[in-house]
Amino acid sequence: MWDGNIYCLKTKAVADLILPKPLAQFGRDKADVAHYLYLVQYNGRLLAGAENANLCIVEQFSLLHHTQRRNERRDPSDGHRAARYAKSLRGVWFDLSDKEMELLTEALKYHSDGYTEADITVQVCWDADRLDLGRVGIKPAPHRLCTASAKSVDVLEAAYERSVENDC
Repeated sequence: MWDGNIYCLKTKAVADLILPKPLAQFGRDKADVAHYLYLVQYNGRLLAGAENANLCIVEQFSLLHHTQRRNERRDPSDGHRAARYAKSLRGVWFDLSDKEMELLTEALKYHSDGYTEADITVQVCWDADRLDLGRVGIKPAPHRLCTASAKSVDVLEAAYERSVENDC
């Protein structure tokens, strides 16, 4: 049984600090928001190790990718807003090189657009988010994932189970 309680507590504290509106307008409380932020972070760490991606960028993506979302289902500009928000936090909440910031910006801007081709770190960010689609009732499809690791049946099934549980 997966137990992310210690990490969830840390993520809840981060959610309090970085989320301008913690999705309360969508009927989600901070614990629920922390749950899915943590799961994207967990998925990202797992995939980053397997794919040799830049973990620092993956971590930032996991915390920032939905901070500017205006609704739960379809918000085509949330990634662009999240990228602008990330730029405003650079040097305040985190430090990234120019190249790393370019990758984070790309990952944020296009995370909901269904792309599968990009730098491996960007692919890991996108897969980490897509592996958590169970939170909105969608089971991730392997052909919509980018990396071999994310497409693995074991990884897909475990990620889906985590995403539909709410034990944070």
